[in-house]
Amino acid sequence: MFENVNFEPGEIVYNDLQIDEHDSLEKHLENLKEDLFQVNYEDRFIIDVGWHPSFSKDGVFRVMVIEDFEWDSPIYQKTCRSMVELKICIEESVAAVQSRL
Repeated sequence: MFENVNFEPGEIVYNDLQIDEHDSLEKHLENLKEDLFQVNYEDRFIIDVGWHPSFSKDGVFRVMVIEDFEWDSPIYQKTCRSMVELKICIEESVAAVQSRL
């Protein structure tokens, strides 16, 4: 899904995003959980993606950028409900990190 996203110099440290972008999200409720995808940048920034609340048809993807492990004060945070929107949020979050490196 994110093969065209340039995460450099980040490292994908967790990827459990098992969703076919062409299917409806309802088909994948069993895979929609809080911890889906994470990219680490030099132990300074984290891009974190999850579904909140887990396994709920009424949930949303939440994309956050965390700096210096300050989880209560993300420097970027957005929610979305589709795979198309998720890709846009991921690209925005990468740009937010890269502008601060």
